[in-house]
Amino acid sequence: EIDNEIIKLLDKRFDVAKAIGEEKKKISKQVLDQSREQAILDKVDKLSSDEHSKYIQEIYKKIMEQSREYQGK
Repeated sequence: EIDNEIIKLLDKRFDVAKAIGEEKKKISKQVLDQSREQAILDKVDKLSSDEHSKYIQEIYKKIMEQSREYQGK
């Protein structure tokens, strides 16, 4: 059940990443936005429990890395 929800949310996130990537191409903006990614990681840190924060941040780093790759297609 949880895995199904995670997959649905990741699918949705990648759809949004694709749309953002297309807009960035139109305005010749780089795919990587380090300040935006850091803001997301800061939010993850605040929302996750201290016990899990380190692991969830690593997962988010990978999600953002893959999102950038997908946006660059």
